[in-house]
Amino acid sequence: MVPRYQDRLSFFYTFDLNYETHYVHYEPVVRVVTPKGASKTPPRALPEVTSFNVGRDGGKFTVMFHCQKSRQNHTVLFELKVSITNDVNRVLRFYKSCGTGTHPYVHANSTSDGVVKPLLYPPTWISVPATVDTTRVRLAVQSPTLAQAHGKPILMSSNPDVNATLRGLTNSGTVINGIPLNILISYSCPSRGSSIVSLIIPIPPWNSIIGNFKKRCGKTRPYSLQIETVSTDEYVVVQGLTISRFDASKIVSGKWNRNRIPWLHRVDANESETLFTMRNKPFYGEPPLYIQSVMTTVVNSTVATAAVGLKTAFGLKPLQDMPLVPKHSQHLVVKYSCLRKGYTVILVTIQMLQYEMVEFGFTKYCDGGVRSNLISKLHRMEWAVLAVAITGIFLLCCALSRRRASKIKFAKLSST
Repeated sequence: MVPRYQDRLSFFYTFDLNYETHYVHYEPVVRVVTPKGASKTPPRALPEVTSFNVGRDGGKFTVMFHCQKSRQNHTVLFELKVSITNDVNRVLRFYKSCGTGTHPYVHANSTSDGVVKPLLYPPTWISVPATVDTTRVRLAVQSPTLAQAHGKPILMSSNPDVNATLRGLTNSGTVINGIPLNILISYSCPSRGSSIVSLIIPIPPWNSIIGNFKKRCGKTRPYSLQIETVSTDEYVVVQGLTISRFDASKIVSGKWNRNRIPWLHRVDANESETLFTMRNKPFYGEPPLYIQSVMTTVVNSTVATAAVGLKTAFGLKPLQDMPLVPKHSQHLVVKYSCLRKGYTVILVTIQMLQYEMVEFGFTKYCDGGVRSNLISKLHRMEWAVLAVAITGIFLLCCALSRRRASKIKFAKLSST
């Protein structure tokens, strides 16, 4: 009986030199035998003789079995006929067991982030983080299986924006015991998102080896980042996620209507600055935070301006290229300068190395400000200048009229 996991039999024979030497001139023949009383059906396994070689002292050949894939296990009877001469033959009969299921001696594992994970059946997805661009799959067979044929690997992606390609093994072939095969999956992510990338390696008649990889694209959020307000002790950012009361990014980008502005955190007109506390509360395995830059976006720049930086004893310090040490905090301050009466949404954007940016915002109200005071002063100055100009023109007119009157009187006196 040839077991299910074995797909070939190798035969070796020698000649007894004490007798007349015979040569095997005919290639061995293998056929499927239908037992007596059984109905004739198409064979579920097809034999093939390969590597036939004969010499003076003996010969060898291999019989390959190609089992047809079926939902049920089945057994096929084979007859092997070796013709030594025209009159001398040797006939052997044996059974070959064929079936489906998982091949017990073909194994595959993957390595994406330095951790080796087996490809199990039924297939479950293996996470591939955004910082990893490749996944290596290793295909190998163990004893007693000597070799296993495989089909052409198939690669599919559930998200068309996530491109996955194969490197290394890309065609059908055979994996040999002791010589594993390596397959490299390369990912290309032009946009943020995720995709289930499936690798299928056919090994008929067995179940195909399937590996599902959940590839995440775009940088992950900084889970260890936490931001709070100093004055009211409100949470602004928790585990890298902005609280809805401070989520103004969609308003700035136009995805939300401006009617959502009343839901934002309110900064009153009498407040000239807002102080925030940034903390790095790392979880196990999280890399440190490195802040590249912090900037502000003012939706209505005619109402107010804003500047952001670190709170120091000497004033406002620009925040860029600064590590945020674990279990320590920094004070982030946003200073405002009102220009006129009204309100505007102000968005604070924090860019970090190896992480996606974090944004939070609020609504700043103004009741006048520097520009309105300046405009009122300019208006008062304009009225004063206008009054002085009118007075000067009136006095000039009076002086000219008096001078003309005196000239007329002098002309009358000289005529008399």
